[in-house]
Amino acid sequence: MVYPDGAGPASSPLFGSDGLLKTGLLAVLALAVLVAVIRSGPAARRRVMVLAAPVAAVAALAGWTPGAPWPALVVAPAVALAGGLVVLVRYEGMLRRVRREGDTSGGASS
Repeated sequence: MVYPDGAGPASSPLFGSDGLLKTGLLAVLALAVLVAVIRSGPAARRRVMVLAAPVAAVAALAGWTPGAPWPALVVAPAVALAGGLVVLVRYEGMLRRVRREGDTSGGASS
């Protein structure tokens, strides 16, 4: 499609790289994911947070600027994911131990 001013579809206000259609679809997708996470159980929310940690690390480190050093953009998500997985495994192990100790009490009152 050729526009009257000779511009291409990349500069279109509706369909371009920063167009309203793309922004709206991304907003709807983000809202749908947020609702799904909120409606899920605590275990699923914990796992989603661990999977979102690399994205948050890159966003915090890069500050959404193109001048961030690429090794940091490669290492930061890997470290964030590994750290999140370690914390998640330890936390869920602790929850299992607490649940197991609660089950062995036999329901006796003190």
